[in-house]
Amino acid sequence: MNLFDDYIGIGLLGLGYSGLDAEIRRGIYQYRGPSRKWLLRDFGSGPDKLEECLAGAVHLRCDGFLGRLMNQEQVELLRGASQPVINIPSACSQSIWQSHRLSGEALGRMAAEYFLSLGHRNLAMVAHGPHNVEEEIWKGFVSASEHQASLLVWLKGQGATREVMEYRPRSRTRIVNTMTEWLLEAPKPLALFCTSDEQALRYCDFCTFQGLHVPEDVAVLGTGNVTEFCMMNHIPLSSIALPGVKLGWMLAEELEHQIAGNSPSEAKILAPDRVVVRTSTDQLAMQDPVIASVLARLRHHAAERISITEVCKGLNLNRRSINDRFKKQMGRSMQEELFRIRVQLAKARLLETDQTVYQIALECGFTDPESMSKYFKSWLGCTPSQFRKRGMLQPQTKRQQFGDDSLLQRG
Repeated sequence: MNLFDDYIGIGLLGLGYSGLDAEIRRGIYQYRGPSRKWLLRDFGSGPDKLEECLAGAVHLRCDGFLGRLMNQEQVELLRGASQPVINIPSACSQSIWQSHRLSGEALGRMAAEYFLSLGHRNLAMVAHGPHNVEEEIWKGFVSASEHQASLLVWLKGQGATREVMEYRPRSRTRIVNTMTEWLLEAPKPLALFCTSDEQALRYCDFCTFQGLHVPEDVAVLGTGNVTEFCMMNHIPLSSIALPGVKLGWMLAEELEHQIAGNSPSEAKILAPDRVVVRTSTDQLAMQDPVIASVLARLRHHAAERISITEVCKGLNLNRRSINDRFKKQMGRSMQEELFRIRVQLAKARLLETDQTVYQIALECGFTDPESMSKYFKSWLGCTPSQFRKRGMLQPQTKRQQFGDDSLLQRG
């Protein structure tokens, strides 16, 4: 009897070892855990590996596949196999066939809302991905900022020339010869959102080479929160964290569901986790120095249960008049901004620590867990516990978390 006869063979195709792929891979390993007899067979990430993967279904007894399919030809080849196939989406891309994925619209919205919260009104997005993905991200970026932004631009294309699609101050599309031309003429301070960390790092360097300061002149935000990219630069990169581990878990769960003979489940769309703030955006962009002072004090003291009255008193400001001024510029009251900051602080702790909801509530400036729950329900549509459950998986040992290499075979 073969040692692995009792195991379910799972073929991995097109999944890398860094960035979002590494997070998805971790989620797959976590789902397998110590209790599922899954033998993971890695067929590499090259486009020439598909036929080898199909052959593996026969020679290596793969019962199902988790693969990233890049074109219709690959779809047709894998559809010829009798085993279930779950497509792994690239970032926020639409799957070639139905699969769980990340929401591009929610990604664009989160980026725009974050920039607006810093006081930015000149916003630009750079996206070089598939057209349908770009459109979805841009839709969220515009919907969150169109009523407050003074400049709203989508930089398209690669190479020497760029297509600049302006939504505000007027709707038009034009071609610029170089990024230097556009970046130097764009109003400052400028907020630049990139749909990958690698792309964002290139723009950080580009700004530096042109004598533009990051984040004072140009604030740069990436996507993926890949630590090896975000921290390698001379300017640590702020980035939007994506729920790759959760996505990997859900894709593995769906594959097991289909291997058992069930019909495909309804595809789920996941929102990005949060903005991880580093140097590249850690600067307020307020034209009004008084509002900048108020916002800085709110950000620095939100966890101390400071009140709006205390904020105004500390700055020698009249609460009523400054609140009207604040709301006109920020689109929300000082009280709403204070609790928005506290909710963001609590979200990070819920996802990154094992503290109780009670501890988190008190350490993030709420008077009690009930108060925190009220704001979570109002703004996020769920309780803190529900938010934590959606964003985190079962605790794993380090060995379980990164996979048991003894059960990973390369094709």
